[in-house]
Amino acid sequence: DKAVETVIDFMNSNQKVGICGGQLLDLDGKKQNSIAYTPTLVTELFNKSLLRKFLPKKYPGKEHNISKPLEVESLVGAFLVIKKEAIDDVGLMDESFFFFFEETDWCLKMRKKGWLIFFHPDAKVYHLQGQTAKKFQINARIEYWRSRYIFFKKHYGAKILVPLMIGLLLKLALSLILNLLFCFLTAFLYKKAVERSKLYFAILIWHCLGFPPEYGLNNLSIREMKK
Repeated sequence: DKAVETVIDFMNSNQKVGICGGQLLDLDGKKQNSIAYTPTLVTELFNKSLLRKFLPKKYPGKEHNISKPLEVESLVGAFLVIKKEAIDDVGLMDESFFFFFEETDWCLKMRKKGWLIFFHPDAKVYHLQGQTAKKFQINARIEYWRSRYIFFKKHYGAKILVPLMIGLLLKLALSLILNLLFCFLTAFLYKKAVERSKLYFAILIWHCLGFPPEYGLNNLSIREMKK
C-alpha cells in the first residue's frame, strides 16, 4: 500500500531526483536485492555478496538495514519511477539492450546529466523475480552476458572489455570444471550441478561460435515468453 505515493511524494520534494525505486520483496516478505551498481571489473569479476558484506558503504544491499532514502548508483528495474523532465533531458532506454542492463545504462546516463538516483526503503513492492527468465534459463543467461558486453563496450571501450572477457571466461571455465567434477563424484545425481554444467557449457559454446545473435532471448517471440 502507498508504495507509488511514497516515491512520488519524495520525488516532488526533491526535484533533482530523476529515478527512484523501492524495496522489492518475495511473496513471503523476504527482501530482494533492489539496489544495483554501475558495473566495473570489480563488480563483475568478484562475488557481489562478498562486496556487499565487506564494503557496505560502497555496495549497499538487502543485507543492510537501510532506514531512510539513499542515493545510489543504480536500481533494479522491476520498480522505477522516472521524472518526465529527466526522460526529456536524457532520452529513453537504449534499445541495444534487449533484456538486462537497460536500466543500469539509463541510470548511468541520468547521473552523467546531473540527475540523482534514489532508493526509498519505505516503498515496498512484491516482485515475482525472474519468472520469465527461469523458463528460458540458458537463453536468459546468454542474454545477460551479451548485455554486459554491450554495456562495457559502450561505456569503457575495448581496453576494459578485453580484460573483462578474459576474466569472465577463466571464471566460467573453472566453474564448469568444478561442476563436472562434482557431477562425476555424485554420479550425476545432484540435479542442480548437472543444470549448472549445462548452462556453463552453453555459454562457453556461445563464445566459441562468436556470439551468434540467434542465441539468447531476443530470438524468442513474445508469445513464447508468455507461455
